[in-house]
Amino acid sequence: MKAQQLDESGPLADNAALLRGGASLSYGMERAAQRIFETRLAAPGASPDRDRAWFYLGQLAWRRGALDQSAAALDRMAPTYHGELAPEANFLRASISLRQGDEQLAASYDTLLPADSPWLYYLYYTLGASHAARQDWAGSVDYFTRIIQSPLSTPEMKSLRDKALTASGYAHLAAE
Repeated sequence: MKAQQLDESGPLADNAALLRGGASLSYGMERAAQRIFETRLAAPGASPDRDRAWFYLGQLAWRRGALDQSAAALDRMAPTYHGELAPEANFLRASISLRQGDEQLAASYDTLLPADSPWLYYLYYTLGASHAARQDWAGSVDYFTRIIQSPLSTPEMKSLRDKALTASGYAHLAAE
């Protein structure tokens, strides 16, 4: 912010604004983040950072439960965008599809998520929970097993694996 005030951020000015918007979002200052992203998108010219701004606006709408608004923002990302936010964007798209009742479309997003992405395993967990909610115990166990057998070993994935083991156990009990 200080570099922006002194006009010393130069070519990094756009990235600094997005960084500030992302930080605002991380600290729960959603309205401030939204203003920053919308201001960035209103600026003329093409920029790879526009995809990031559309992603963050989509994420904000998703958090508020505004699924149509979230999908519209995520759809504004360039189809060729394959940056660091692409896996999470595809998870959000899958989640939106699932919440709107299109489980088949949601499941198809697994092909767009890298095998080493935690978002793939969050998608599997969500799909497993969806099957369990319909009392499709075999289907839920199938998705939970994909997590259990995952090669990822971060603390976050270990926690998700524990939850998948528990959910799978309940599904087995429900299926008797």
